[in-house]
Amino acid sequence: MGFWEVFSSLPRPAQEGAYTVESREAEYRVARSTEDFPALIIEFKHRASSAPRRLANLAYIPPSSVEVIAADGSVANAHLAVLECRSIDPELSRYFFRITRAILIENEGAANETGFEHALDTLVRLFRALRRTATRSLQGLWAELAIIYWSKNPHLAISSWHSAPTALHDFASGACRFEVKSTQRPVREHHFRLNQLLVSQTGNTLVASLLLKEGHNGESVRGLSDLIAGRLKGSSESAARLEAIIVESLGADWKASEDVRFLLDEALGTLRIYNAIDIPSVPEPLPAEVKDVHFVADLSGLHPMTLTSVRNLAPLYAQLLPEMDSY
Repeated sequence: MGFWEVFSSLPRPAQEGAYTVESREAEYRVARSTEDFPALIIEFKHRASSAPRRLANLAYIPPSSVEVIAADGSVANAHLAVLECRSIDPELSRYFFRITRAILIENEGAANETGFEHALDTLVRLFRALRRTATRSLQGLWAELAIIYWSKNPHLAISSWHSAPTALHDFASGACRFEVKSTQRPVREHHFRLNQLLVSQTGNTLVASLLLKEGHNGESVRGLSDLIAGRLKGSSESAARLEAIIVESLGADWKASEDVRFLLDEALGTLRIYNAIDIPSVPEPLPAEVKDVHFVADLSGLHPMTLTSVRNLAPLYAQLLPEMDSY
């Protein structure tokens, strides 16, 4: 049973300041507050001196005397910490459990006090991000997640995935760069920044092109994230990074993201890879007064690279591409 389902089964405590908790014995237990907020009750195995945190929708209370009510109705006072989502919005409550599972509970790095403090700081940052403007379009984020899901090695794909919206390329490792473009139009016309296509003396810059189609039977960003998580085989570091980048990318669009779904299998069939040097671009040199050039390039007349030739260029591409023979 998932955390949200466990929370939904808990009764609301009548006693002021008390929490009803799941019966399972664990360091982290799902709880419901008197105010009907979802929470995690934390029983540290070590002496903790963590600092409190408080946002509009998130609060952490370091270990103190807490009244807990078990499933059988028994009441006890214990020295416990509380991490609480201060909202009754069911969607935000689900997100609370989703984020805390990835960043805190299943994160091996949060097992010690220093790691726990770092995980709390990350949670605070991500909850703040939910109120900010998105840093990526839903379509663009979905396309990047699709590449990660299809990749031969999702761990490497996530580690090479950029976390900063100002980064020139979506994936990079050493001198190898991989940019993902998508469109819902039937023509392969994509937006580029001139700097994304500038040829470096070392390595390669490749561009993936996807033609996307919306559909009720498609996958949302959250659905794609779940599919990727299923391929990570318990890697807490990759799962935490995946969830963190998604949350910071979506920002205030996190609710709307569930309504946008693209057909995953059909998108894979449209995947084409191009070398950046072959993509039509703006002639250089530019006048000294011209900066930050953006343009649309039509890739329809270009011959894509074969997946075999792309894999042979560098280990990053071999691991980032899907395991399909050709197109």
